[in-house]
Amino acid sequence: MRWNESSNWVRSNELTHEPLITARQWDAVQAIFTSNKRRTGVRPTLEGRKYILMGLVRCGACGRRMEGNWNNGKAHYRCQVRRDDPVDRGLHPRTIYLKEATILPHVDSWVTELFDDDPLDHTAELLAAASEPDSDEIARRK
Repeated sequence: MRWNESSNWVRSNELTHEPLITARQWDAVQAIFTSNKRRTGVRPTLEGRKYILMGLVRCGACGRRMEGNWNNGKAHYRCQVRRDDPVDRGLHPRTIYLKEATILPHVDSWVTELFDDDPLDHTAELLAAASEPDSDEIARRK
């Protein structure tokens, strides 16, 4: 169910009953409603609230992407199960929080290992392969 745009409303020029409010009151209320409409799209991140792993962290219980959440002055990632979510709620806690500060040292350690002397050649090969176009993708485009 959607509301019709006001431009599609049909109004009668003749009064069929006495109005409950004046035209001036109507216009004042419409101005308030118009100013309170929410903007669509993605909200910009508040100043100082940066999520280094935004879009990359997945929930270990359900596999869904975790959303950034500012909690107690620090960056966290959160997976929240609501009543209408198609997730088995019996196995998933209602909310799972993961501190970004807990994850980052492990990510740093992993990246450092990738660029150590021993696996460096293999890492370079993987990076080079990732930058080359996929032959299957090229064939599909033709």
